[in-house]
Amino acid sequence: MIVQVHLVRRCVWLVAPVAALLIAGSPVWAESPPESAALVQAAIDATARSTGIAATEVKVTSVEQVTWLDGSLGCPEPEMMYTQALVAGYRIRIEARGKVFDYHADTHGQTLLCPADRARPPASAAGSAVASSAIGHEHMHHAVAAPGEAHYERSLHAYAIPDVMLVNADGRPVRLRELLSADDPVMLNFIFTTCTTICPVMSKVFSDLPSHMGAAAGSLRLVSISIDPENDTPAQLKSYARNFRANPHWSLLTGRLEDIKAVQRAFDSYRGDKMSHEPLTLMRRAHSRQWVRINGFATPDQLALEYRKPLTQ
Repeated sequence: MIVQVHLVRRCVWLVAPVAALLIAGSPVWAESPPESAALVQAAIDATARSTGIAATEVKVTSVEQVTWLDGSLGCPEPEMMYTQALVAGYRIRIEARGKVFDYHADTHGQTLLCPADRARPPASAAGSAVASSAIGHEHMHHAVAAPGEAHYERSLHAYAIPDVMLVNADGRPVRLRELLSADDPVMLNFIFTTCTTICPVMSKVFSDLPSHMGAAAGSLRLVSISIDPENDTPAQLKSYARNFRANPHWSLLTGRLEDIKAVQRAFDSYRGDKMSHEPLTLMRRAHSRQWVRINGFATPDQLALEYRKPLTQ
């Protein structure tokens, strides 16, 4: 169940761009606009009410300024539809008696207690204000991006690529397993041409990526698979490719809906419908069968860096 917190507005004084906010006895240092203090206090009060403990026993461990992908604030409920627009907000993490509570908020007073199984990464994160230097590393792993950087999570996987026939933007058939299993390095994402939030960001990254890849750029294959094949015809993909100045090494693919779903499931990216899809980039090095999975948004520089990292890192 998602708990919605209703705010009572409070006066907050900021003496300098970096403000010390005394919250539940723990100082939180942040370059934060005033509304964040009210959101954090509301999260503290809600945690105290739901757990039956005093607010003074509630500890704020991080306050992160983020941009959510849509109106769900990174916490979508099944069968619900949300505004498809980026939303500025915060991710607030609280601990109380050994339990962790994650709150997702916008900048207008809406705050949700988000269960871990529904939590989705933000489009970007501007850094985190940490309430205590004693926060354990396990609580912050993959949770905070450096200021100004995109937020993403990295993991290693082996995938069985389905032997399906897709179609490229020129209307030519492409055997996907053969394309993705070649010795050349490859990066893959899932898009659809009428998407106005996630896809333009990921496609701009692919467009800019070759100039960041150094010597690997000449052999790097970029592959974008439409998850809306009923609308994304080869002609539609060709127009989309022109808009993002796709080079000859970037293949945009469509095909039968059943085949597209099979590919999404093979890469653990199927989320039911196109409006629920998430930012994801998959990369495989030359002569390797292991895939690096990047959940969330990464910049061209970050993708190039991840490509060069040892696979065991």
